[in-house]
Amino acid sequence: MLGHLVAASWDWCTKIHVPLRFSERLADVGRFRPAKLLRLIGVAWTVWRHRMRGPIDVLFYPPCGPARTPFYRDVLLLLLVRPAAARVVFQFHAGGFDALRLLLTRPERRLALLAYGSPDTAIVLLPSLAGEVTWIEPRHVAVVPNGVEDHAADLRPASRTPVLQVLFVGALSERKGLRDLLNAVSILHEKAIAVRCTCVGAFLSETAAAGTEHQIRAAGIADQVNFTGELQGEEKCLAYAAAEVFCFPTIDTENQPLVLLEAMQFRLPVVTTRWRALPELVQDGETGFLVPPHDPQALAARLALLAGSPDLRRRLGDAARAAYLRRYTLQRHLQEMEQVLLSAAQRVPGTAQHE
Repeated sequence: MLGHLVAASWDWCTKIHVPLRFSERLADVGRFRPAKLLRLIGVAWTVWRHRMRGPIDVLFYPPCGPARTPFYRDVLLLLLVRPAAARVVFQFHAGGFDALRLLLTRPERRLALLAYGSPDTAIVLLPSLAGEVTWIEPRHVAVVPNGVEDHAADLRPASRTPVLQVLFVGALSERKGLRDLLNAVSILHEKAIAVRCTCVGAFLSETAAAGTEHQIRAAGIADQVNFTGELQGEEKCLAYAAAEVFCFPTIDTENQPLVLLEAMQFRLPVVTTRWRALPELVQDGETGFLVPPHDPQALAARLALLAGSPDLRRRLGDAARAAYLRRYTLQRHLQEMEQVLLSAAQRVPGTAQHE
């Protein structure tokens, strides 16, 4: 997503991308490592090096979610670099920013307001998420949903079998709903409803992988579940094209998961949780189904309904594709982001350089 934003050609500005690559492994995300501090100082130095060459009108930054380690990363980095720019624009990809305030002590909240307080613009992904950023008192709030490239038109649907093909894409963790999904598959197996679940992604630890393997063996569903590991590019697209239903029963701090948009573009009915802003993205009974969090029985019931009705799968999938084309294409996302950043830049006298 960010790569497309950086690559977009806008004749009214010069964009300078300073990568924020603090974690080398997925398991290191959210954990302190001494090497991260050195990378952070390097990022700050790069910003100031550009500032010495000329003014920076807009600093664009994605704040963290509700966790202390990335919070202190944000505080340190923003206190170092915010003085280099005339305006700051925050884009909130990570969910639960309002919950961050509840985790902090009173001195930490003062630090938070020094780092995050009074940005020119706060960009949220869906309307209901605007309330999460009010505590930092942004001057402007903009709603810009994510958008993804359309790869579905380039692939032909796979031939169908009597077995319902269910796809899960994401970190293979309990918070993303993997355990609940596997429990639902077990329920369907006991009812002799033919389902095959393909799980795309990586486990966060060997312990998590071993625990999942034990769960699958105990439930007797080893033949119904396939783990592919992480997939990218055409291989990932082929996994979507081969599926008939996308299932993502998350209870994580989701704002607008890209995997749901990817599934919608491939005409997949989406079964997900009634959680946070997800009901704004998936219309229950229209583009998919919403189930209560941590409810494998409800999950299994919806999957069973879809397994027994190809016409329902087709109707929901066509509606999901239409919703994607109407609101979540990459082109629309980039157009709306450009307008938000242009508006922020125009509020700065003497527009020059935009980061």
